[in-house]
Amino acid sequence: MRVHLYLSWFIAIVLLIVISLYYKPSDESFLGYVETFEVPTASQFGGQVAKIHVKEGEKVFSGQLLIDLLDINLDIEISSAQHEKKRLLLEKKLSENLAQNTANARSNSPTDLELSALMDRLKYLNQKRESLTIRATYDGVVGKINVFSGQYVPAYQPLLSIYHSKPNFVLGFLLEESTTNLRMGSVVEVSSYTDPRKVQKGYVASIGQRFIDLPPRLKTTNTASSIAWGREVQIALPDDHEFLPSEKVKITAGKGIMNDYYQKIISFKNRFKNKS
Repeated sequence: MRVHLYLSWFIAIVLLIVISLYYKPSDESFLGYVETFEVPTASQFGGQVAKIHVKEGEKVFSGQLLIDLLDINLDIEISSAQHEKKRLLLEKKLSENLAQNTANARSNSPTDLELSALMDRLKYLNQKRESLTIRATYDGVVGKINVFSGQYVPAYQPLLSIYHSKPNFVLGFLLEESTTNLRMGSVVEVSSYTDPRKVQKGYVASIGQRFIDLPPRLKTTNTASSIAWGREVQIALPDDHEFLPSEKVKITAGKGIMNDYYQKIISFKNRFKNKS
Protein backbone atom coordinates (compact mmCIF):
# COMPACT_ATOMS: atom_id res chain seq x y z
CA MET A 1 0.00 0.00 0.00
CA ARG A 2 2.86 2.35 0.85
CA VAL A 3 4.43 1.56 -2.51
CA HIS A 4 1.25 2.65 -4.31
CA LEU A 5 1.08 5.84 -2.24
CA TYR A 6 4.69 6.77 -3.00
CA LEU A 7 4.16 5.92 -6.64
CA SER A 8 1.15 8.24 -6.92
CA TRP A 9 3.10 11.07 -5.32
CA PHE A 10 6.03 10.44 -7.65
CA ILE A 11 3.74 10.55 -10.73
CA ALA A 12 2.15 13.80 -9.54
CA ILE A 13 5.54 15.45 -9.00
CA VAL A 14 6.79 14.33 -12.42
CA LEU A 15 3.66 15.74 -14.08
CA LEU A 16 4.16 19.08 -12.32
CA ILE A 17 7.76 19.27 -13.50
CA VAL A 18 6.82 18.42 -17.09
CA ILE A 19 4.04 21.00 -17.15
CA SER A 20 6.23 23.73 -15.66
CA LEU A 21 8.94 23.04 -18.26
CA TYR A 22 6.87 22.71 -21.41
CA TYR A 23 3.56 24.43 -20.76
CA LYS A 24 3.48 28.16 -21.39
CA PRO A 25 0.22 29.77 -20.33
CA SER A 26 -1.30 31.94 -23.01
CA ASP A 27 -1.21 35.67 -22.41
CA GLU A 28 -3.00 36.56 -25.62
CA SER A 29 -4.83 39.87 -25.49
CA PHE A 30 -7.92 41.14 -27.24
CA LEU A 31 -9.74 44.46 -27.23
CA GLY A 32 -13.04 45.62 -25.85
CA TYR A 33 -14.75 48.55 -24.21
CA VAL A 34 -16.61 49.29 -20.98
CA GLU A 35 -20.28 48.72 -21.67
CA THR A 36 -22.71 51.57 -21.11
CA PHE A 37 -26.42 51.03 -20.77
CA GLU A 38 -28.20 54.14 -21.99
CA VAL A 39 -31.85 54.43 -21.00
CA PRO A 40 -34.02 56.87 -22.98
CA THR A 41 -36.14 59.29 -20.96
CA ALA A 42 -39.54 60.35 -22.30
CA SER A 43 -42.87 61.78 -21.19
CA GLN A 44 -46.17 59.91 -21.45
CA PHE A 45 -47.77 63.19 -22.55
CA GLY A 46 -46.76 65.56 -25.32
CA GLY A 47 -45.68 69.13 -24.68
CA GLN A 48 -43.43 72.03 -25.62
CA VAL A 49 -39.88 72.09 -24.22
CA ALA A 50 -39.91 75.03 -21.81
CA LYS A 51 -36.44 74.60 -20.29
CA ILE A 52 -33.56 72.12 -20.37
CA HIS A 53 -31.80 72.04 -16.99
CA VAL A 54 -28.85 69.76 -17.84
CA LYS A 55 -26.22 69.33 -20.53
CA GLU A 56 -24.63 66.33 -22.19
CA GLY A 57 -22.00 64.61 -20.05
CA GLU A 58 -23.33 66.09 -16.82
CA LYS A 59 -23.61 63.81 -13.81
CA VAL A 60 -27.14 63.69 -12.39
CA PHE A 61 -28.77 62.11 -9.37
CA SER A 62 -32.08 60.36 -8.86
CA GLY A 63 -34.90 62.90 -8.61
CA GLN A 64 -32.90 65.73 -10.21
CA LEU A 65 -34.83 68.02 -12.57
CA LEU A 66 -33.91 67.43 -16.22
CA ILE A 67 -36.46 69.08 -18.52
CA ASP A 68 -39.64 71.14 -18.11
CA LEU A 69 -42.39 70.58 -20.67
CA LEU A 70 -45.30 72.98 -21.15
CA ASP A 71 -48.85 72.27 -22.30
CA ILE A 72 -50.76 75.56 -22.56
CA ASN A 73 -54.10 73.84 -23.18
CA LEU A 74 -53.58 71.76 -20.05
CA ASP A 75 -52.86 74.87 -17.98
CA ILE A 76 -56.02 76.51 -19.30
CA GLU A 77 -58.03 73.40 -18.45
CA ILE A 78 -56.63 73.31 -14.92
CA SER A 79 -57.34 77.02 -14.40
CA SER A 80 -60.92 76.57 -15.62
CA ALA A 81 -61.45 73.59 -13.33
CA GLN A 82 -60.13 75.53 -10.34
CA HIS A 83 -62.58 78.37 -11.01
CA GLU A 84 -65.38 75.83 -11.31
CA LYS A 85 -64.32 74.33 -8.00
CA LYS A 86 -64.58 77.74 -6.30
CA ARG A 87 -68.05 78.22 -7.78
CA LEU A 88 -69.25 74.83 -6.59
CA LEU A 89 -67.82 75.35 -3.10
CA LEU A 90 -69.60 78.69 -2.83
CA GLU A 91 -72.84 77.14 -4.08
CA LYS A 92 -72.48 74.29 -1.62
CA LYS A 93 -71.97 76.71 1.26
CA LEU A 94 -75.08 78.70 0.31
CA SER A 95 -77.10 75.50 0.04
CA GLU A 96 -75.95 74.37 3.48
CA ASN A 97 -76.93 77.73 4.99
CA LEU A 98 -80.39 77.49 3.45
CA ALA A 99 -80.72 73.87 4.52
CA GLN A 100 -80.13 74.68 8.20
CA ASN A 101 -83.72 75.90 8.46
CA THR A 102 -85.09 73.09 6.28
CA ALA A 103 -86.05 69.70 7.64
CA ASN A 104 -85.46 68.02 4.26
CA ALA A 105 -81.74 68.80 3.99
CA ARG A 106 -79.91 66.16 1.91
CA SER A 107 -76.32 65.05 2.48
CA ASN A 108 -75.76 64.07 -1.18
CA SER A 109 -77.01 67.02 -3.17
CA PRO A 110 -76.33 67.43 -6.91
CA THR A 111 -73.68 69.98 -5.93
CA ASP A 112 -71.84 67.39 -3.81
CA LEU A 113 -71.78 64.85 -6.64
CA GLU A 114 -70.63 67.44 -9.16
CA LEU A 115 -67.92 68.67 -6.79
CA SER A 116 -66.65 65.12 -6.18
CA ALA A 117 -66.35 64.45 -9.93
CA LEU A 118 -64.58 67.77 -10.41
CA MET A 119 -62.06 67.00 -7.65
CA ASP A 120 -61.21 63.70 -9.33
CA ARG A 121 -60.77 65.53 -12.62
CA LEU A 122 -58.48 68.13 -11.03
CA LYS A 123 -56.38 65.40 -9.44
CA TYR A 124 -55.85 63.77 -12.83
CA LEU A 125 -54.99 67.08 -14.53
CA ASN A 126 -52.44 68.00 -11.84
CA GLN A 127 -50.83 64.57 -12.11
CA LYS A 128 -50.62 65.08 -15.87
CA ARG A 129 -48.94 68.45 -15.40
CA GLU A 130 -46.53 66.97 -12.86
CA SER A 131 -45.53 64.31 -15.39
CA LEU A 132 -44.39 67.11 -17.72
CA THR A 133 -41.62 67.83 -15.22
CA ILE A 134 -38.99 65.30 -16.25
CA ARG A 135 -36.69 64.03 -13.50
CA ALA A 136 -33.88 61.47 -13.35
CA THR A 137 -35.00 58.08 -12.12
CA TYR A 138 -31.50 56.95 -11.09
CA ASP A 139 -27.95 58.26 -10.68
CA GLY A 140 -26.04 58.49 -13.94
CA VAL A 141 -24.59 60.67 -16.67
CA VAL A 142 -26.57 62.55 -19.30
CA GLY A 143 -26.02 61.10 -22.77
CA LYS A 144 -27.45 62.64 -25.93
CA ILE A 145 -30.09 65.37 -25.60
CA ASN A 146 -32.54 64.98 -28.48
CA VAL A 147 -34.62 68.14 -28.09
CA PHE A 148 -34.20 71.92 -27.91
CA SER A 149 -36.06 74.73 -26.15
CA GLY A 150 -39.33 75.65 -27.81
CA GLN A 151 -39.68 72.33 -29.64
CA TYR A 152 -42.97 70.44 -29.41
CA VAL A 153 -42.37 66.83 -28.42
CA PRO A 154 -45.04 64.12 -28.90
CA ALA A 155 -45.80 61.63 -26.16
CA TYR A 156 -43.18 58.89 -25.61
CA GLN A 157 -40.60 60.49 -27.91
CA PRO A 158 -37.15 60.20 -26.25
CA LEU A 159 -36.08 63.56 -24.81
CA LEU A 160 -32.61 62.50 -23.69
CA SER A 161 -30.76 59.42 -22.49
CA ILE A 162 -29.01 58.66 -19.23
CA TYR A 163 -26.40 55.97 -18.76
CA HIS A 164 -25.07 54.50 -15.55
CA SER A 165 -21.94 56.33 -14.39
CA LYS A 166 -20.33 53.15 -13.06
CA PRO A 167 -20.95 50.29 -15.49
CA ASN A 168 -19.74 46.90 -14.28
CA PHE A 169 -19.19 45.05 -17.53
CA VAL A 170 -16.67 45.05 -20.35
CA LEU A 171 -17.63 43.80 -23.80
CA GLY A 172 -14.62 42.21 -25.49
CA PHE A 173 -14.27 40.55 -28.89
CA LEU A 174 -12.21 37.38 -29.11
CA LEU A 175 -10.86 37.06 -32.64
CA GLU A 176 -11.83 34.05 -34.75
CA GLU A 177 -8.24 32.84 -35.08
CA SER A 178 -7.55 33.13 -31.35
CA THR A 179 -6.40 30.00 -29.49
CA THR A 180 -7.10 31.45 -26.05
CA ASN A 181 -8.83 28.95 -23.78
CA LEU A 182 -11.64 31.00 -22.23
CA ARG A 183 -14.71 29.72 -20.48
CA MET A 184 -17.30 30.97 -17.99
CA GLY A 185 -15.61 32.11 -14.79
CA SER A 186 -12.11 32.42 -16.26
CA VAL A 187 -10.08 35.17 -14.61
CA VAL A 188 -8.73 37.85 -16.94
CA GLU A 189 -6.79 41.09 -16.62
CA VAL A 190 -8.42 44.27 -17.92
CA SER A 191 -6.29 47.36 -18.56
CA SER A 192 -6.97 50.74 -20.13
CA TYR A 193 -5.90 50.98 -23.76
CA THR A 194 -4.54 54.50 -23.23
CA ASP A 195 -3.51 54.36 -19.56
CA PRO A 196 -1.75 51.07 -18.64
CA ARG A 197 -1.71 52.14 -14.99
CA LYS A 198 -5.42 51.38 -14.79
CA VAL A 199 -5.51 47.60 -14.35
CA GLN A 200 -8.27 45.49 -12.89
CA LYS A 201 -9.02 41.79 -12.50
CA GLY A 202 -12.30 40.54 -13.92
CA TYR A 203 -13.96 37.27 -14.80
CA VAL A 204 -15.77 35.97 -17.86
CA ALA A 205 -19.53 36.32 -17.35
CA SER A 206 -20.65 35.12 -20.79
CA ILE A 207 -19.23 34.01 -24.13
CA GLY A 208 -21.03 34.53 -27.43
CA GLN A 209 -22.01 31.47 -29.44
CA ARG A 210 -21.50 33.04 -32.87
CA PHE A 211 -18.97 35.18 -34.72
CA ILE A 212 -19.82 38.78 -35.62
CA ASP A 213 -18.00 41.68 -37.26
CA LEU A 214 -15.97 43.74 -34.79
CA PRO A 215 -16.97 47.34 -34.01
CA PRO A 216 -14.88 49.79 -36.11
CA ARG A 217 -13.07 51.28 -33.10
CA LEU A 218 -11.72 47.86 -32.14
CA LYS A 219 -10.30 47.02 -35.56
CA THR A 220 -6.61 47.44 -36.30
CA THR A 221 -5.35 49.61 -39.14
CA ASN A 222 -4.95 46.47 -41.24
CA THR A 223 -8.56 45.37 -40.83
CA ALA A 224 -10.29 48.75 -40.54
CA SER A 225 -11.77 48.58 -44.04
CA SER A 226 -12.56 44.85 -44.00
CA ILE A 227 -14.61 42.43 -41.95
CA ALA A 228 -12.91 41.05 -38.84
CA TRP A 229 -14.77 38.28 -37.09
CA GLY A 230 -14.87 37.70 -33.36
CA ARG A 231 -16.97 36.34 -30.51
CA GLU A 232 -18.44 38.63 -27.88
CA VAL A 233 -17.04 38.04 -24.40
CA GLN A 234 -18.64 39.83 -21.46
CA ILE A 235 -16.29 40.52 -18.55
CA ALA A 236 -17.65 41.36 -15.08
CA LEU A 237 -15.79 44.04 -13.13
CA PRO A 238 -15.83 44.84 -9.39
CA ASP A 239 -17.60 47.98 -8.19
CA ASP A 240 -14.36 49.79 -7.33
CA HIS A 241 -12.88 49.85 -10.85
CA GLU A 242 -11.60 53.13 -12.31
CA PHE A 243 -12.64 52.75 -15.95
CA LEU A 244 -14.82 55.35 -17.64
CA PRO A 245 -18.03 54.51 -19.51
CA SER A 246 -17.24 53.32 -23.07
CA GLU A 247 -13.49 53.37 -22.35
CA LYS A 248 -11.44 51.19 -24.70
CA VAL A 249 -9.62 48.42 -22.85
CA LYS A 250 -7.24 45.51 -23.41
CA ILE A 251 -8.21 42.11 -22.03
CA THR A 252 -5.41 39.68 -21.28
CA ALA A 253 -6.54 36.08 -21.04
CA GLY A 254 -4.78 32.94 -19.85
CA LYS A 255 -4.40 33.99 -16.23
CA GLY A 256 -5.03 31.10 -13.89
CA ILE A 257 -5.22 28.38 -16.53
CA MET A 258 -2.45 26.48 -14.73
CA ASN A 259 -4.83 26.06 -11.81
CA ASP A 260 -6.86 23.65 -13.95
CA TYR A 261 -3.84 21.40 -14.37
CA TYR A 262 -3.02 21.49 -10.67
CA GLN A 263 -6.60 20.56 -9.84
CA LYS A 264 -6.46 17.62 -12.25
CA ILE A 265 -3.19 16.43 -10.72
CA ILE A 266 -4.59 16.71 -7.19
CA SER A 267 -7.69 14.79 -8.25
CA PHE A 268 -5.49 12.15 -9.89
CA LYS A 269 -3.37 11.86 -6.75
CA ASN A 270 -6.38 11.56 -4.43
CA ARG A 271 -7.93 8.90 -6.62
CA PHE A 272 -4.80 6.74 -6.30
CA LYS A 273 -4.55 7.52 -2.61
CA ASN A 274 -8.10 6.28 -2.00
CA LYS A 275 -7.41 3.11 -3.92
CA SER A 276 -4.35 2.43 -1.83
